[in-house]
Amino acid sequence: SKFWLDGDQFPEIVFTGTSMDNVGSKRYMLRGAFTMHGQTKQLYTVATVGVVQPVAAAALGLPDGNWISVRSTFHIKLSDYGITVPRIARDRVADEWTVHVRLYALEQ
Repeated sequence: SKFWLDGDQFPEIVFTGTSMDNVGSKRYMLRGAFTMHGQTKQLYTVATVGVVQPVAAAALGLPDGNWISVRSTFHIKLSDYGITVPRIARDRVADEWTVHVRLYALEQ
């Protein structure tokens, strides 16, 4: 039977950024398109961007280089993306999810 997120049919969840504006010290408003389950919606979120010190980069297992970290939290509703949680799982899976993102980028 198919899993309710249809991972075989929709194997990727993608955010494609379209703009980034500074809104304060190390904080940026990100705008873009969030695609999940074959549906795309506009997404706006604030991200914190900072330099990763070499000692911290080494502790994370990152190779030598100038690294930055980007952290953000945003909310999505599964129903906005055409996802219906089966009745049997509704007491364990909420329609609204809080997504925490932390990524690292290397200056080239």
